Parts: sequence; C-alpha cells; structure tokens
Amino acid sequence: MQKEGRSRKEVLEELAGLRMRVAELESSLQGDQDADGGSGDTDRSRLLFLQTLIDTIPSPIFYKDIRGKYLGCNKAFENAMGLSREDLAGKTVYDLAPGELAQKYSEFDEALFKDPGVQCYETSVKYPDGSTHEVIFNKATYCGHDERTTGLVGVFTDITERRRAEDLLRESEGRYRTLFEESPDGIFLSSPDGKITELNPAGLEMLGFASDDELKDISPGRDLYENPQDRERFIARMEEKGVVRDFMVHVRRMDGRRIIIALTATAERDSAGGIKAFRGFIRDVTAHKELEQQLIQAQKMDAVGKLTGGIAHDFNNMIMAMIGYATVLQMKLKKDDPLAENVKNILGVTDRAANLTRRLLAFSRKQIMTLKREDLNTIVEKVEDLLGGLIGEDIEFRTELSGSDLSVMADSGQIEQVLVNLATNARDAMPSGGALTISTGPVDIDEDFIASHGYGELGSYALITVRDTGTGMDADTKSKIFDPFFTTKAVGKGTGLGLSIVYGIIKQHNGYITVSSEPGKGAAFNIYLPAVRTRAGKKELNLTDEPGAVLGRETVLITEDDAEVRRITRTVLEDFGYDVREASDGDEAIQKFLKDRDKIKLVILDVIMPRKNGWEVYDEIQKIKPDIKAIFFSGYNEDMIRRKGTSAETLNFIAKPVWPSEFLKKVREVLNG
Repeated sequence: MQKEGRSRKEVLEELAGLRMRVAELESSLQGDQDADGGSGDTDRSRLLFLQTLIDTIPSPIFYKDIRGKYLGCNKAFENAMGLSREDLAGKTVYDLAPGELAQKYSEFDEALFKDPGVQCYETSVKYPDGSTHEVIFNKATYCGHDERTTGLVGVFTDITERRRAEDLLRESEGRYRTLFEESPDGIFLSSPDGKITELNPAGLEMLGFASDDELKDISPGRDLYENPQDRERFIARMEEKGVVRDFMVHVRRMDGRRIIIALTATAERDSAGGIKAFRGFIRDVTAHKELEQQLIQAQKMDAVGKLTGGIAHDFNNMIMAMIGYATVLQMKLKKDDPLAENVKNILGVTDRAANLTRRLLAFSRKQIMTLKREDLNTIVEKVEDLLGGLIGEDIEFRTELSGSDLSVMADSGQIEQVLVNLATNARDAMPSGGALTISTGPVDIDEDFIASHGYGELGSYALITVRDTGTGMDADTKSKIFDPFFTTKAVGKGTGLGLSIVYGIIKQHNGYITVSSEPGKGAAFNIYLPAVRTRAGKKELNLTDEPGAVLGRETVLITEDDAEVRRITRTVLEDFGYDVREASDGDEAIQKFLKDRDKIKLVILDVIMPRKNGWEVYDEIQKIKPDIKAIFFSGYNEDMIRRKGTSAETLNFIAKPVWPSEFLKKVREVLNG
C-alpha cells in the first residue's frame, strides 16, 4: 500500500521517469518484432532491467496501451489489487473495478488520450478485500518510436488515512470553534508583546469591546491593566513556569468600568524554547470578590462585636456601681450642700457613660431592646423636628412618607438613633448645602436581591431610605464605611463608630442596610426591617411613682460575681429597709438560701456567673421553695438570657446599669406581686 506524505512534485517527477522507461520498453518490444530474431537476449535483459526498476518503486504503477488494455504493472500494484502482472495483461478497467468506477476510469483515460500529457484526479479504488480507499491518480501518456501516443502510465497514492486525519482535524477544529464561540469564559490568544490576536465573544463582552476590529490598536499593558506591574508579574511567571492559574488582575473595560478577572494561561513555545504566544481563559470574578469581601466584613464585625460586647458588659457593672454610690451620696446630702452640684455632675457623666455602653452593645448586637409594634412613619415624624435642627438651614430637609402600613417590631429609640447618625453623616457630606430626604415604603426581598447582595431572607419589609446630595463615596470608601473606627473626617472630628453602631442596630432588628454612592453624586442608605402584619408586642410594666412604695422589710438574697455591684446593691436595699444576704457565685447562693430558706422572699440573680449561672441557681432554689420570687440581672440582651422559650420580661429581668430608684421599684413590684 502506498505510503502517504509525498509531494505532488515528487509524484510528477517519478511519473516522468516512468513515461521514459515505458517508452523505452515499448520501443524495445517493437524492435524485437522488426528484428525478427535479432538481438533478443539483449532486449529481454533490458526489459528485465526496467521491470526490476519499477518493482522497486513503492507506489502502485501500471501501464496500458492506447486501447486501454493493461500491459503490465509493478509489485506494489500487484499487492494492492491482488492480481499478478500475467493475469493483469490484456484486461481493462471493467475487468478490475465495479461498473461506476470502471466507467469513471475509462472516461478519464479517453480524455487523456484526446489531450496527451499529464492527468491528476482524486477518486476511489475498490480493493480486493471489499474496502474502499480514497486515492490520487497521476497519469501520463507516452509515445512509441514513431512519436505517436501509444499508451499511458499511471501511479496512484492512497490518501485514505490522510483524509481520515483531515476529517478528525476538522471535527476537532469545529469542536474547538464551538467551545471558543459559546464558552461563558473569555478565551484569548496573544503574542508575547501583549497583542491580542484572538478573543472570543464572551471575552469581547467582558472587556467591553464591540468587535474584533477594536483589538487591533489595544495594548493590554497600557489600556487594560489597572496596574501595569501586574502585566510584568504575569510575564515573569509565564517565563519561569510556562503556566499561571487564577492570576488575579484588576482591569479597565473599554467603558472605563473596573472589574477583577482571574487569568489562567499557558505559554506556547517554538522549537528553540522561546515563547511565541500565550493562550488561556479569563473569568470575571468581580461579583465573587465583592461577596467575599462582604463575608470578611461580616466575620470582622462579628469578631469586633464580641469584643465590644464583652467590654460593654464589664463597663455596665462599673457604671452601675458608680450610679449607685453617687445616688446614695446624693440622697444623704442636703440640697444646699456645696458638694450636691458635684454629685449631680457625676451622675450626669455616668449617665453619658451608660449611653456609650448602650451604643457599644448596639454595635455588637447585644443591646437590650424593647421591641414593640411600631409604625416607621410615626418614628420618622417623631424625629423630624430634631433632624431639621441638627442639619442646619443651608440643607433642605424633606420627608416622603408612604401611605402604606409600615408596621415593624422595633425599638423606636434605637431606630431614631439610626436616623440621627445617618442625618449627621449626610450633613457633614454637604458642607456647602444640599438636600436630605428620608422616604419610607413597602418592599419585598426576592431571590434577585439575595443573589446580588449575598445575604437576605425572602419576605416583606418596610424600607427607610436616607438620601443626600453630598460629595458621595468611591468604591474603596464605600466598602469600609461600616468598619469600626473608620472615618473620612479630620482627626478629632469623628469617632468612626457612628455607622458601625447603625449597622449593629439594624442587624439586631434582623434587618439589612445597603448603600449606593458615587463620587459627586451623593449617597443613599437603604434600611430594610421585617414587616409585621398582625399586632404583637410586649406588655409594658406600670410602675408606681409614690415615694413610699420602694420601702420594704423583707429578706433578699443577692447573687452577683462583681464585688462592687454586689456591694452597692446591698447598700441601696439596706438603706430602704431590706434585710440582705449576699453571694458571689451560684454555689454560695444555694448554700445561703438553704441556711435562710424560711426568711428569704426574693432572690436577685446575675444571669452570667461562674460555677452555676443564674438560671441553674433559680432551678435548684425553686425545687426547694416553689413559690420563691426572683429578679434577674444582666448586661446582655434578651437573646443572651432567653430560657426555654420564656421571655426575660416574664421572669422579671433588669438590664444593667439600672438607677437605684428604678431598681427599688422593680423589687417592690415583684414582692407585691
């Protein structure tokens, strides 16, 4: 079978040589006949030499006379057709090939004899085993001693495997082209100097190109890379390793928008080992990175929240002690005592400190909340006058309140604080005046919202939007505004806690806050609070304000691990007539109760204590004395001290710090109940 890979030129040269040899053979045969017994041995030697010569040629070779009858062939032809040259002699193509093929071969032969010379065409050949092969025929006429055309010589090359390889290549190229055209990722080919030579439709759209034509004048290092050094790092990595995976690059689209792409590429090298091209994929990971940053932000806020929550809890104990001591001192001083004003100032400072701890707890989402059914429009109306005075006369302030029912479970004081903080920030962003608008309305959080933000629960929400026309923020600033202690204000002009506290309050209400802003285009904060459709709320306590109502003579057990809180609580109770027992932990509390179980009418328990917490102590004491009355202390929120589905308010909960007057009223109320 003929080996593939020879060029047309090589085949034609071989064919020309065959023509000469066949012509010699024909002349020799004719000479034998004319000589009539002349030098026959010499001619036979020459014929044997020529036959031996063409037998050494690996291509199937045959020759015919002018009538189309085979005169002979070489070994390669015999092997291919399964026929000896003796059996071949005198036969025509009709004896060797099926009807249609034989007709085609005959027509080509006739055409060649009419126009002597060289002929080349592609067709099929039926082999003896029944297989069909694709071949290329090269034929040429030859002349006898009288220079007339006497026959033709032919050679054919089997190209079946080559055709099969070409078909596979076309299929492969088709699959590649389909992948190239339809891939959701960008696929590119570029030269080592950065010239993009190929870019698929997804890549064109990703980078903002309208067509391939726009690639001609683009230099990635100059026009695409946000940081040209990234391009240098990419080249260095490719030269060193020949491949990069998920190489993060900040690029500028043709419309100027910044995106982040992950680049995976390999280097194509020439025979000398030099890089001749880069081929690879690009993927837009901007949204993924933004969600990743939001997750990092949430984790960071959670960690800082736990820290500030613990700090605020400890401060609450200290502040409670300061308030208690200062109040006792104030009660013992005469109104005209020169020190009375100092004590009053101390109480004022401690009250501010208590507010600070509430803000820290709000940031950490551990603030004590009084959740009631509230209407957002009513909250905005209550704070409207305050905000108008806060932002100044050079800023136009207006509200756009929805007529819909916007009922939420909220602590109105904390939501008011959110509005004050946002209004203050808006004022500072409009030093030359502007407009501040607070609007409300109903909204649904759907799957699109969750997909674009990376968080959220499906359902109906009440929306508050605080919008200003100030200086706005760039993307970097916007990504940090809820970070604790982050501020764009000058030193001494801001604490950096305002928006962190806003974030904490909204999260504590199971809500969400988003911000949209661009430099020079102002900012809009959107607050989503879960809407409620049925009336629900906590029962409020009605406490008497009569001075004599706080006095008592009962025996009370105080259990508190903070010595100062325990000491001042005992002092306040004893000053108002109570008989007090105290314990520093849960085990000691049970021992003290067992000792005076018949006398003790009320136990006051810190929720979080070493050894046994307040709940465990209460459980054991209640087994001893089922009708015992109890008050629970805590500096954490109700979620932290919730027990078995029972609210803290139902079980007489007091949040630290508490003023002595309120504490005494609560004690009296529980004992009377």
